[in-house]
Amino acid sequence: MKTYISIILYSFCFLTMAQQNPARKDADWSNKSKNKINQKEKFTTEQQASLYSKQMTLDLDLNKNQEQQIYSLILNKMVKQKKLVNNKQKKPSTQSEKFEMKLEFLEEQILMKRTIKSILSEKQYNQWIKISNKKRNPKKPHRKVRRRNKIKS
Repeated sequence: MKTYISIILYSFCFLTMAQQNPARKDADWSNKSKNKINQKEKFTTEQQASLYSKQMTLDLDLNKNQEQQIYSLILNKMVKQKKLVNNKQKKPSTQSEKFEMKLEFLEEQILMKRTIKSILSEKQYNQWIKISNKKRNPKKPHRKVRRRNKIKS
């Protein structure tokens, strides 16, 4: 009888310890990703554009003239994006509408790239391409999953 009670007691202790995770300090850890997504929405378009231009100034060592040109370019882009989001329909219904939207999006990207190329020097432009490619295509190595308590045969 003592063995049964001790087994039940040990299993109860084991289950309660399995519920606690001391490494997780935040109680609302699941809301962090939501907060990061909504953080951009808290800033106005002018604030977002100034943050983006300041970050580019730090990354590419821009002068004041270049910084002002980048700021105005990014501000115009963000204003257009806000208008598109506010006036956005559910989904394009036909294939031609999808094609037109994709074509318009690509043309805006080409125009943006050309104007940034005219603003930046060649060295700065190459750095900007590298930075934008890293942001667009982040390559994270896969983590190896290690099994603890492997059974050796």
